[in-house]
Amino acid sequence: MYTQGYLEFHQETMDINLFIPKILQNSTRRNRTFSALFVVLSLISSSCKPTSIHIDGLSYSKQELVLKGKKPALVYKKAHGYMIASDSLPASEAGAQMYTSGGNVVDAAIAISLALCVIRPQSTGLGGGGFLLLHLNGKTLAFDFRERAPRLAHRDMYLKSTHSSSTSPSLIGYRSIAVPGMIAGLTKIHSLYGTLPFSKIAAPAISLAENGFRVYPDLSRATQKAWKDMTHGMQSIFSSPQSSGRSLQPLQTGDILIQKDLAKSLRLISQKGKNPFYTGKVAQLMALWMKQKGGLITRGDLNSYRVFLSKPLTAKYHDRKIVTMPLPSSGTFLLTMLNSLASQPLAKLYKDQKEKYYHSLAQAMKQGYEERSQKGGDPRFIKQNSPEKTSLNQSKKESQETTHFSIIDRNGNAVSSTQSINYSFGSRTILPGWGIVMNDTMDDFSISPGVPNAYGLTGSEANSIYGGKTPLSSMTPVFVMDQENSPILALGAPGGSHIISSVLQALVHDIDLGMNPLISVATKRIHYQYNPDILFAEPKIFSPSTQKELINLGYHIQFQPLWAKVFLVKRVKNQQGSFVFMGVSDPRGNGSPYGTSLPLPIPNE
Repeated sequence: MYTQGYLEFHQETMDINLFIPKILQNSTRRNRTFSALFVVLSLISSSCKPTSIHIDGLSYSKQELVLKGKKPALVYKKAHGYMIASDSLPASEAGAQMYTSGGNVVDAAIAISLALCVIRPQSTGLGGGGFLLLHLNGKTLAFDFRERAPRLAHRDMYLKSTHSSSTSPSLIGYRSIAVPGMIAGLTKIHSLYGTLPFSKIAAPAISLAENGFRVYPDLSRATQKAWKDMTHGMQSIFSSPQSSGRSLQPLQTGDILIQKDLAKSLRLISQKGKNPFYTGKVAQLMALWMKQKGGLITRGDLNSYRVFLSKPLTAKYHDRKIVTMPLPSSGTFLLTMLNSLASQPLAKLYKDQKEKYYHSLAQAMKQGYEERSQKGGDPRFIKQNSPEKTSLNQSKKESQETTHFSIIDRNGNAVSSTQSINYSFGSRTILPGWGIVMNDTMDDFSISPGVPNAYGLTGSEANSIYGGKTPLSSMTPVFVMDQENSPILALGAPGGSHIISSVLQALVHDIDLGMNPLISVATKRIHYQYNPDILFAEPKIFSPSTQKELINLGYHIQFQPLWAKVFLVKRVKNQQGSFVFMGVSDPRGNGSPYGTSLPLPIPNE
């Protein structure tokens, strides 16, 4: 009888009221005293659990961090040679294989991207696009291979739709699909700077698609959430192997997901490059499919797709050089926020006046998001960035999707890249026979000035829909450079509108507050995006007095998990003068960093 109670105790430690009665009910009179004593001792043991963690010789309060039960050694690693931080360990290992094979940072980045297309189909894919910052041989470049509006798209195409509906045509279905850029972007970057054959680079992703991988909880949850909106062809791919026929059921944690059609697409790319998908047989199939289903993409749209290569934006923040993507990413608005904070004594405020510290952050965010709302869009189409009135809106639940990875290596080369199919599983459609999940990036345009998109963000005329235009994006990959113009920090995040505020705080934590890289990422965050007038904050971030002072300053506070996940790599010199690379995969996510050597010792609890 006691054994049964003991097992139930361990299964239900989250609620003491659940397991005490069960222990007592399942104990004999002779054992009740012992069982009660066991519970008391367990409670004492629980209360004695460490409230701090020790990292690199310093102690930090767990109360201030989001670790989600993860041991620091899982999400924070050190190595010599290079470091990769992503939201998937197999994807990071795919990049590592390229270094092992004699490849460079570009080869590693493309291998990671392709592997993520397989492992995180809810977040990214060949039917999506992204931004990539590259620092190679002393030169920094910005690649834009984001999705673009089809030529038949126009400003008022969604005006009569009700965006609050879960079936809004800008969010779900064939009319939400913009012209994909992922394949064009990765093959273009490889043609310019890759060193290994594309067939070798694609091999890990092909293996993952063809042989399968075990479904993790986040993928299972995303599949179940999107299931009712998926086409039958898509359901047949993302169904549990335990279901069959007409009774298909969504993937379950622990299932093996095999994507044979996607493996076929990856193999064709590795052999023929982008041409089949933009001018050849797959392009022809896609255009016909879109016409049949009421989508807007034509062969002309695919034929004319171009990857844009430009100089990145740069700015000074204290003694550091910040490098980020230009419009239509949100890098320029990150720089607006940093500029607002540059004169603030943030370290002193953080130590002595937390309410003023968070007030400074919130006001900087407000300024940046307001500017984004009024002026953000594709610079090739903006004639005048004149302010437009925007209306208050209800903030919608933040998507956890999109993906990011960061790399720095001993040659001083680096990549910071954010990639997406926009919302979870994109448009919930898949290209028949090729396994490519299609984006729903048309929702990133202003549906109409003042009308919010799926992330609760409003936009102005600058981000209105026009054929060939790239929508404004929250994606904000970043480098921080040293005095020799070499990257010492590479970071970015997925997470919709929360990307910019999360990257901002990771930078402030590192530069202003001097935090350890893990602490920079794991420290609880706030988010304030101009509209709605709500200060979002992770639970238990404020002391009672700080919360009271913020309320007195006029803030309406709402506590909730902030789902942006920062992936950061930092390069430092040790006392011996050699480089050490520190990688952090946000504990809020699923990944684990990967480097060339065994992780250096990191004290845990």
